[in-house]
Order: sequence, then structure tokens, then C-alpha cells
Amino acid sequence: MERTLYEELYSLFIIHYSLFIVLRLEYYLADKVCYDSMYNSDPNKYDENICAN
Repeated sequence: MERTLYEELYSLFIIHYSLFIVLRLEYYLADKVCYDSMYNSDPNKYDENICAN
């Protein structure tokens, strides 16, 4: 059965959006791990700019 253009675009949109969510989640978790490890090691030297990259 042929898929219509609408179905093709919808499936591409779903794939693209799910990949975007996964990548955002990875960045969020990486930042959280970095912040938590820095803060736990020495709260007085905690610097948000180090984890920004």
C-alpha cells in the first residue's frame, strides 16, 4: 500500500523529534553529572561555567 506524502512527512517528523529529545536528554544528564560531581567535591569552588562546555 502506498503511503501518502502526509504519512511520509509525519513519520519523518516523529523520527526527527524523538532524536532531538534523546540528544537533549543526553546533554541534560551529562550536565547534571558534571554539576553534581563538582558540587560534591568542593561546594566552595563550585563554578557553573566549567560545565557549560
